[in-house]
Amino acid sequence: MKLEFEKTHDFIKKRWKDGVKENHEGEYAIPYPFVPPCIDGLFLCLFYWDTYYTNKGLILDGYVDLAKSNTSNLLYLCNKYGHVPNSNSYPGVKHNSQPPYLHLMVKDIFAETKDLEWLRSAYFTLKVEYSFWMRERITPCGLNRYHHHDKTDQECIDFYDYVATRLEIDPNASPKMKMHDGSAYNACAESGLDFSPRYGTDGNEICPIDLNCLLFAMEGNMADWAVLFEPEMEKEYRLARQKRKKLIEELLYCKEEGVYFDYNFKKNTFERTDLYFTGQFFPYIVGISNDRKGCSKVLSKVEYAYGIASTSPYGDKISYQAAYPFSWPYDNGICFWGLSALGMKENAMRVGTKYLELCSKSYMKAGHLWETYNAVVDEVASKKEYPNKEMMGWTAGIYEWIFDYISKNS
Repeated sequence: MKLEFEKTHDFIKKRWKDGVKENHEGEYAIPYPFVPPCIDGLFLCLFYWDTYYTNKGLILDGYVDLAKSNTSNLLYLCNKYGHVPNSNSYPGVKHNSQPPYLHLMVKDIFAETKDLEWLRSAYFTLKVEYSFWMRERITPCGLNRYHHHDKTDQECIDFYDYVATRLEIDPNASPKMKMHDGSAYNACAESGLDFSPRYGTDGNEICPIDLNCLLFAMEGNMADWAVLFEPEMEKEYRLARQKRKKLIEELLYCKEEGVYFDYNFKKNTFERTDLYFTGQFFPYIVGISNDRKGCSKVLSKVEYAYGIASTSPYGDKISYQAAYPFSWPYDNGICFWGLSALGMKENAMRVGTKYLELCSKSYMKAGHLWETYNAVVDEVASKKEYPNKEMMGWTAGIYEWIFDYISKNS
């Protein structure tokens, strides 16, 4: 193990407590301490899907109490709003949710604490979240999509105008186009990838492979916990899981390419088979597929000299931040997760080492971590939609997750 890796690990382990925040007052109050993405500056609220990866590092570094309080805060927000909001902030609670990782966080916390009463309470809250996705985000084909809460036409126009400043798109588009595209961009924001060529201006017409894999995993966890707390529901969750897997295989698997793609339920076709992306590792993560050949193909499309890019190269004129050549913590984490889940140790070690090298290099140079890098050129990401900030959060969490794996497998 390189000395730089060890020093970065030591820094992260000691730095976690410096990032702990509390918010017990006001409309967006939450009851427990939490760890946001940033220590100072932007992003000082609790974001939804980031927190899963943050928790990975907290647990490995002995801060199970903080990981549990993060998770309990998200459960609290789910009960308060009927879904888990994007974040406990404005506009985080107004527009949308984020990828449904809460059941995975609950599983991780229970594995550490064995607290059955806490799990029981969490299970019944997760029923609220599952109902939200199956009521508000279901499509005619039987799979789920990202979307947004009820919005007026003007709110969609306003969101388009906001996105236009980030993507440098036409600020003078017609009101009709703004309404359509503003709605679509809001759906993309719910995916956590704000914004991406995966969704473009069809965001709410797409059934994403990673979203449906997350719900497939959720149905499995809910079935397992129903055995303990609500036995009559076990069969319902198992049948829903079987149905989802069948639909994923029928609608999202491309035999010609040998991998899974997003599906446009309005066009009744795959969405952009010319575009590969890190979300395609999810079938291997959740056990829908154990096809190493397919996983290797996805890897070959998104791995570059300095890490994992969000997508393969694309031809759009718009420069999206959740796309090639940018490399985010979740891109590296999801890729590593998929490879290690399939037992592809050599690939997982190589990909993981690249991420440790990126983060440790920036720490040794600047004394802190960044969120986003360039997978193609050895540098911190530039020309993104918003400037890089010093990060802990999922940057640190994924670093520690990979560091632990490499330490044990070197």
